[in-house]
Amino acid sequence: QSIADALNISRSYLCHQFRDYFNTSLWNYILSKRLVLAQSLLLRGKTVTEACYESGFRDYAHFIKTFSRTFGISPKKYCQNPEKNKTFLLPS
Repeated sequence: QSIADALNISRSYLCHQFRDYFNTSLWNYILSKRLVLAQSLLLRGKTVTEACYESGFRDYAHFIKTFSRTFGISPKKYCQNPEKNKTFLLPS
């Protein structure tokens, strides 16, 4: 809503235009950016909890579920093998 307010347009118009231009919803775009940030934080040695909150998630359980569902690996397992996971997994 704050993005729409800053642009002086409705939230619905913003979401519609974003989907038309990027072929994904604004929410999915933001979520994918948060997940990629979380990966980066984990690779830099942050704990799963730190990565969760620093990447913008407010709920730890939701973060674990979303990360695991998106990448096919839990955040804990992801950061246990940093050499193998240096290449970022991209959300589909």
